[in-house]
Amino acid sequence: MSDYRSLLERAAERVSPPDDAFEALARHRDRRRRTRRISSAALALVVAAAGIGVAVAALGGGRAPQPSASGPVSFHALWPDQTYAQAQATQSRVDAGREEWRTDRGEVARRFAETLLGATEVSLTFSPSNDDVVALVPGAVQVHGAVQPSQAPGFSEPRRFTLHFVQPLRTGPGGIWSVVKVDSGGITMPVEPGAEIRSGTTLELPTKLDDGTRVQAASTYIGHCGSSTNYVRARVRGGLISVRVGASTFEEHCGGVDGSGSSSSVGGSESAQGTGPGDLAEPVDGYVFVEVAPGAVDGYDPFTPGGPQGTVALQDFAAVAVRFVPAGTSESPGPTAEPSTGLAAYEDPAGWTISYPEDWSLGPFDENDVRLSFSGIVISNFAVEGGVLETSFLKDFPADGVVIELFHRSGGPAPIGWLPDDTFPLSFDAFDQNVQLASPQPPDVTAYQKDFVANSFQYTMVVWVGPGVTDTDRDAIRRVVSSLTFLPLRDGTVIQREFSYYVLATPGEFPVGSVTRFDPSNLPPTDTTERSFAFYLVHTDLGFYALAWPNDFAHGYKDCAVTYDASAQEFTCPNGAVWALDGSMVTNPDPSTFQDDPLDILLVRISLDGHLLVSPNTFMPTDDGLKTDYGLTGGR
Repeated sequence: MSDYRSLLERAAERVSPPDDAFEALARHRDRRRRTRRISSAALALVVAAAGIGVAVAALGGGRAPQPSASGPVSFHALWPDQTYAQAQATQSRVDAGREEWRTDRGEVARRFAETLLGATEVSLTFSPSNDDVVALVPGAVQVHGAVQPSQAPGFSEPRRFTLHFVQPLRTGPGGIWSVVKVDSGGITMPVEPGAEIRSGTTLELPTKLDDGTRVQAASTYIGHCGSSTNYVRARVRGGLISVRVGASTFEEHCGGVDGSGSSSSVGGSESAQGTGPGDLAEPVDGYVFVEVAPGAVDGYDPFTPGGPQGTVALQDFAAVAVRFVPAGTSESPGPTAEPSTGLAAYEDPAGWTISYPEDWSLGPFDENDVRLSFSGIVISNFAVEGGVLETSFLKDFPADGVVIELFHRSGGPAPIGWLPDDTFPLSFDAFDQNVQLASPQPPDVTAYQKDFVANSFQYTMVVWVGPGVTDTDRDAIRRVVSSLTFLPLRDGTVIQREFSYYVLATPGEFPVGSVTRFDPSNLPPTDTTERSFAFYLVHTDLGFYALAWPNDFAHGYKDCAVTYDASAQEFTCPNGAVWALDGSMVTNPDPSTFQDDPLDILLVRISLDGHLLVSPNTFMPTDDGLKTDYGLTGGR
């Protein structure tokens, strides 16, 4: 629970809280635009003073906004009403003796659970300190009017949702209740109702969902005569869900005799003429939600009137009513006014580290198809899943976007263990430019690629750059690329991917002319299926190589206790077999029965930090195996 709390606190740092919430936060961190600071406000009260407009934000759970005669400047609610006009009409009907359930907070919570969460029954708990209601929803769900148990993962236990309420028009008896925020047992929304969110902000939601879980998120603009929803897909990474919201334009065309319009969903397209991370020109009310809805199609919004409400049960769900504002209108410094305040570091289990701006995001990805698999990380200045096989993130690539992917491939063509290591640090100037890596690939997104080898393993780094990337972010790309560092190795351990290496001491521990035996009893275990076997490490004036005898003909003459005769500089067996120092056959004990069978040459190389590496599952060709080993270890 403490880890989850720390994640929640980290996410809260990205929100500028109202004065009466999150009082424990000592300060509001200044970060550049991709820190996505959110100025939290429930309403904007504009006060004219000396000709200067001063915006004062206030937010209180359960307190009613004070609309003017023509309506409030901004209205924030999720359900049942989403606009001031809708709430006013509902309040009028309640005052006339109809829809009295709207004045009962518990009944509103119950109907919310049935209508939006697919509940057939619900248990409610009322908070003694505020207007929150906790809804506990059993596993059975309502699907197209028929009650059936859910077969979706995670539904075996009751689902828990916390509903945050306000009375939007007037408080006390007779005032209607509205839901303004929702948290679930697995997803927490770190934004307060009414918060001002800059266009293009990346939100980070703490979650208890497993890493890799796919979620759908959306941000919805609510206008005078219609709404527009931009859907995005995301994955859980490191206990967080990162989603970019408010990143699309919004235009209203209130046609019709009565001035009514219609709702529409958009794909989040952005104009290159935008001045910030998003393209919103004017403030607009709306909401943000993140959902796990097994069986739902892409673009499912449980709040949309007339949509398939009640037909999809939400496994986890978080939402909040907010006000979206243009990127340049926040009290925070402008998006290009300052560089990153620091660097974050990531250490991979494979033994390397990389640094990146702390206000960018990083997450792992793993992809598989029939023959290939890719595992790596994605670093970006906007919320994106990344991937090698799945490149749909390129469709809505922002003009100022940067995505850096670092990955290792498994499968496909057999890996080559004797490629020389690259020199580090890497330089972005050495990357191949204008590489075609996706189909289709947006013409205005430039791809850079570098394939490199480190400790014999092959990696690829790809950098995607939008046409409007800032100079600050171009400098950040260079810093990220050059920061890649492979950690020092430790004697007596194993490194492995497709093949393994025993990590031995440095070359200086084995004098020229030495022949050192390593037995399974003093070698670390590997994760490969091959059995451990003994080998000799040989150091000549040309370099190192290793000899072993694990692959024998049935009852062959190498199936014996091979030993090294230092006086003769030969390897022998009690059965009379003799091999030269290079492993070639000297004496075949029974040529009429056995063909000549030289000792096997193992791959030997030097690690980036100077350790000797011997692979127990990479056997070199007899004719040029020594030459390869010498080429990788010569002069050491």
